[in-house]
Amino acid sequence: MPKTKDTPTYEQLINQAIRRLMLTITLLVSLITLIMVGAQQTLNTTREARDLMTSLNQANIKDVPSFVQWNNTTTRNTKQPAFIRVTTKKATWTTATKTKRTIITTPSSKAFFAKHQTKLVGPLVYVQDFGFFL
Repeated sequence: MPKTKDTPTYEQLINQAIRRLMLTITLLVSLITLIMVGAQQTLNTTREARDLMTSLNQANIKDVPSFVQWNNTTTRNTKQPAFIRVTTKKATWTTATKTKRTIITTPSSKAFFAKHQTKLVGPLVYVQDFGFFL
């Protein structure tokens, strides 16, 4: 005797369509939210970095004391740590990097700059054990 395939009822068809619709809506809303938040965070981080660089350039830092004074008086609008490397011609507190003399402000900065950095797309860099940075 041949086995016949059961025809789904209207209730089953409607339930299946509603499940697919809800899954599609949930995935689309999640994807849109992820893209919007990621784009906003990227723009904010880029703006903060640009403002910090503008402040550094306007400070006209020529030696360690002027950098320390700038670092102590600068108010940063972020709760994220900023890793800053300032290169001068004459410095008393330095670490060697190939041909430049670099002032490093904190132990976490020293650990950050010592880690392997992989340049990805554009300004995006991955630093081992620290994550992604612009």
